[in-house]
Amino acid sequence: MALNLPKPEAKTVWPLRLAESIATGAVGGGLAWGVGSLIGLPVPAAISGAANGAISGWRWMYDWKGRGALALTLDSTWGLLGTTAGLLLNLANLPRPSAGYRFDLTYRQNHQVYAAGIALKRGYAFTVGNVISGAAGSIDFDDLEKSAGRRQFIKRHEALHVWQNRWFGPFYQIGYVGWLIGAGSVGVVAALVRREPLWPVVETFAYFNNPFEYWAYKNDDYWPPRDAHQAFVWGGSKSRIE
Repeated sequence: MALNLPKPEAKTVWPLRLAESIATGAVGGGLAWGVGSLIGLPVPAAISGAANGAISGWRWMYDWKGRGALALTLDSTWGLLGTTAGLLLNLANLPRPSAGYRFDLTYRQNHQVYAAGIALKRGYAFTVGNVISGAAGSIDFDDLEKSAGRRQFIKRHEALHVWQNRWFGPFYQIGYVGWLIGAGSVGVVAALVRREPLWPVVETFAYFNNPFEYWAYKNDDYWPPRDAHQAFVWGGSKSRIE
């Protein structure tokens, strides 16, 4: 099976990529300027919105025939905090060839994908704003047959996180981090009271039971996750059937 995609490295398409980059950057910067003006930070906001738009436009990320216009608007306004954090992740991955940017998983998908790159845990993807880093885990995306499941995971789980940032805006970051801290603290107490290994219990309370993660895992039809502590995960004591 071959993917029918344009060749972004072809010089004949460079003018098209440049034009989209400039246009998307201008729109993103303008929208972000308006939002930033409301909180007294028009210039930093505009820089972030323009940079995201320029990079995303150059990479043909936004799906203009689908929800691309909505995605750009939200990335540049309500979801700008996450977009800015994602931009920093993007800039950290850009100079690293080993990060493995994937055009095939970015083209008109409304998100950007790095096969490797920065991640918080080995084998787990790390999504910030519209950037998905460490997406491959231990899978080779060039093997289309073997990577089919992982590709589906990106669409169902990680892409949902991208849209959670767009829908909930700053409340996504506040809610996610707040849950990590609060539920993680409960996990420490639960582990000590039940005399269970500390980290698996804390990780289950703080990460797996996080409503945003629960939503994403359920959307990928993978609940309860195999790595979660089955005594504490929501609806626990079940194992995934491989």
